[in-house]
Amino acid sequence: MGNTTRLCTAQVVGGSHPTLQRRQIANVAQVVNGLAERGRVALLGDLKRRPSATRMDQLYDARHPGGEGNFLEVDGRRGCRCGEATIEGGGKRDYVFLSALHFRSQAGDSWPTAGGRITAFSVAGPGNGDSSPTRIRDG
Repeated sequence: MGNTTRLCTAQVVGGSHPTLQRRQIANVAQVVNGLAERGRVALLGDLKRRPSATRMDQLYDARHPGGEGNFLEVDGRRGCRCGEATIEGGGKRDYVFLSALHFRSQAGDSWPTAGGRITAFSVAGPGNGDSSPTRIRDG
């Protein structure tokens, strides 16, 4: 894949469907973790779970408590599952993950807007230097 980054998106079912949510997150994790073993991957999505949920273990890399996956969260710190809030009231369910093997730094920010939230992030990976912020609107 060279310097190509594969962009993946996901939206997990909401409401009171814990079995389906668990299965959907497991399916997403299986796909993106496999892709991350072969090249650069960014996963953007509404995963309906807070960072500390055990369902999220399969995405966070081993440098995060309980992590079993291959990803770092944009705007999170290594060793902490504590990225910035993405919903009103300080909750979190929306994520931007980057494959940990392929990106050396990441920064992001999230702002409330009338129609939802806007997230902007900058990433740097081996050989590509710092990039300009990329804006994503959720809402």
